[in-house]
Amino acid sequence: MFPTFLLFFFNFFFEFISSEIHLLMAKKKPPKRYFTPKNVMSIHGWNSNRDWQLLLTTSINSINLTSIPYTYGRKILKIFPWHIKHDVSKFKEWYFNAVNSRSYDIDITKPYHRPSIIAHSLGSYILVKALGKYPEIKFDKIFLVGSIVPENFDWFKLILNDQVGSIVYERAPRDWVVSLSFLITGSTRTCTKYGFLQKSSFILETNVEHFGHGDFNYEEHFITMFKKHIYDKPHQLSILHGKDLSEEQIRQKFDQSVLIDNQVYDDAVYQSSPVTINQGLTWFRTEPDIWMFVEDNFTKEVLGYINAVPVNDKTYEAFKNGTLQETEITPDNILSYDTATEYNLLILSIAVKKTPNGQTSSSKILEFLMMSFLYKHLRDQKIKKFAAVGWTRPGENLCLGFGMQPINKDENEHPIFECDTKQKKSKHEISAMNFMARWFFTNMRP
Repeated sequence: MFPTFLLFFFNFFFEFISSEIHLLMAKKKPPKRYFTPKNVMSIHGWNSNRDWQLLLTTSINSINLTSIPYTYGRKILKIFPWHIKHDVSKFKEWYFNAVNSRSYDIDITKPYHRPSIIAHSLGSYILVKALGKYPEIKFDKIFLVGSIVPENFDWFKLILNDQVGSIVYERAPRDWVVSLSFLITGSTRTCTKYGFLQKSSFILETNVEHFGHGDFNYEEHFITMFKKHIYDKPHQLSILHGKDLSEEQIRQKFDQSVLIDNQVYDDAVYQSSPVTINQGLTWFRTEPDIWMFVEDNFTKEVLGYINAVPVNDKTYEAFKNGTLQETEITPDNILSYDTATEYNLLILSIAVKKTPNGQTSSSKILEFLMMSFLYKHLRDQKIKKFAAVGWTRPGENLCLGFGMQPINKDENEHPIFECDTKQKKSKHEISAMNFMARWFFTNMRP
């Protein structure tokens, strides 16, 4: 027999261990990074009513997804702006009723748990008008078939606003019906005929050269389309602007960005004289938006950043001539975006984390960052010129992708690049070389 004290000890020990295991198991686990699409909404065209949605539902259900169709009836002549405005309002009401319904497993606060939607013809126009008017409407993927959405529609705004994860659309040059949509949209150039001006891997084009306006409507086509794209994981990225962060938050993000620098910049000269957080904060107090970060929505980890500083003419000229290093920039050299009538921009650093397989790719992160940068700066009438030093070969390629030209070298023989946004030549080069800037210089600049 065991002595009494040993029995007491073992009993206490096992009770303690059991309680600790229970506590560990009871702790809230972090959210898993998984994606299982469940719901596909749909909105039909002008004269199709719900006919094509019946076949669509069969196709969606056959691959274990739930179809949620929105029908508004045949329009006949109800296509004037006040009619469309009413349709947009009704669609909004229907969307939130569906989202909040217990019949569907939807949580639009989570990118991986949002519904996707497929839209045809007039339905595609009602959809984008609703997205533009109501920022609370959110989708994972948008599929457009026989779409009358104009080619210059601003998808970047919706992507950056976390309303849309990605867009898949069919380009059918022989679809003559969409050309009549100028009566509704005011534009004769639809995405179905000409494609979208905005170019990005977030906007996927499928060429269906032989399709007419209703030829997409068969089961195998739907199944192939969804199987190819519906299971792609959402990017789960968001942009943080310096103006929305406190100094303490900037310190935390800066520390994370230094880890990315150590991955990306192996140049001994760059590493020997980095901008410190204390120096950066002196700039931040003059203009908070000198930083822009890409963050992972799940882990809140910084995946990439841009450090770009608006400066006066004298500072800009000294930098592009190679006589001023970034560590020599003072708060007196920096302008405020809000108060400056014009400014030049120094792109001091761009870096993106090298991500392992299975996570959002580094190229996707960079593209998201560039999209935000272009949206902020190249549509701004105030910007005159921007310059950057090519510290690495990828950095040099990125500068060339912006249509920037090598104009000089710094004291360490790194090339200095420049773009003058006021020159037609620069606009042409950017339009030809950059996958996104074409849209900005076509639609947002004089």
